[in-house]
Amino acid sequence: MISDPSRARAFRGEHFYSVLFMAPSAAIAILALREIGLVSNTPVWLIPILLVGGEVLAIGCDAWWRRSPGRLQMHTRIATQAVVVTATIYATGWGPALAIGTVLVGQETLAVVGSSAERAVLAWNLSFLAIGEGFIALGWVPTLIPVPEVHGLAALAAIGVVFSYRSLRSALVENEAAASRTDIRERRFRALVQSSSDLVFVVEPGATVTYASPSCTEVLGYTPEELLGSGRASLIDTRFIEDLRTTVAHALETPGGTAEFAMRVRHGDGSWHWLDGIATNLLDDPSVHGVVINARDVT
Repeated sequence: MISDPSRARAFRGEHFYSVLFMAPSAAIAILALREIGLVSNTPVWLIPILLVGGEVLAIGCDAWWRRSPGRLQMHTRIATQAVVVTATIYATGWGPALAIGTVLVGQETLAVVGSSAERAVLAWNLSFLAIGEGFIALGWVPTLIPVPEVHGLAALAAIGVVFSYRSLRSALVENEAAASRTDIRERRFRALVQSSSDLVFVVEPGATVTYASPSCTEVLGYTPEELLGSGRASLIDTRFIEDLRTTVAHALETPGGTAEFAMRVRHGDGSWHWLDGIATNLLDDPSVHGVVINARDVT
């Protein structure tokens, strides 16, 4: 299931774009090719139904799956996409020659659902390819590829589809494992920071605070949100501001460079507290992009 809201919005946007532009454009292109004999003489009304109607149906199945992400919903989503794509490529008369279309659609499904859906995607796509070949054998769908060559091509296409999905699954498993390791590290870091009495800040060039640890509330009397931004220099004793700037400048001289400092800051209750700390230059780390300040109340 798509847990990232930004990914979900992007996915819905891609579906909207497909219904509004891609599906009608593909239908027009196929109908134009039909007129010059490069695709089979499929009824004109069938192509828009397959492309536009099929995409609308796929959107509905996807919405059902995301509202209730169960096994039935997942298989319905996968089967709907597979049957629409297979019906479209067989309606052109080129059938197995365009089997790559099933892989492209399946790739999107695996990216959204995850590598665990690989067997279901592969099974549904191979099943509909087999059904398409059965319809050709019965004379129910047209083919521009001679029989029996079209069936041999379908067998080769099926082998290619299997290898393609296996390759996609291997890449996804590696990406998912890397994402899982990153998530574990991030959760461990958050747990350590949130349970620590030490103060942690991330400061971007220009003295803008982009992160303040939860311990700020207990140690300094301010919520982390109150300390974000660039207007909190007034909390520092003016006698120490220049020293702090020098410390940060020293840390900025080399990537990973560090510099120790001591300063006095005003607590939320108006009292003054002494802090000892160290500044570390992590500007080159894309996940941080700032100077990390670790400090401890030594009042």
